Amino acid sequence: MHTIELVKVNTRDVKHRTKHHNNNTKLHTIELVKVNTRDVKHRTKHHNNNTKLHTIELVKVNTRDVKHRTKHHNNNTKLHTIELVKVNTRDVKHRTKHHNNNTKLHTIELVKVNTRDVKHRM
Repeated sequence: MHTIELVKVNTRDVKHRTKHHNNNTKLHTIELVKVNTRDVKHRTKHHNNNTKLHTIELVKVNTRDVKHRTKHHNNNTKLHTIELVKVNTRDVKHRTKHHNNNTKLHTIELVKVNTRDVKHRM
């Protein structure tokens, strides 16, 4: 339970461990993050692996390298260049039993999005 104030994170090496976690997996290059993880809670027995509820206040995200891994998830996949994001992830919920590792549903309150590069892969 850490209160991390300043984090420079390079998550280009983020790898998802199993075959079941192909949905909506993203490689983010997060440059500036102020994270309050005092509220980190692990919800269920199935979601014990590295699941965190973060309150991220300031995030500069470069998601130009976002890649979706499988053929089955072509619908509504977008490549966003998100410049400023205020994220409240206190409402993070895990959808299915198969997607237990590192799956997050974000409630993004403030987003300045450049979607000129948005492409639908259908």
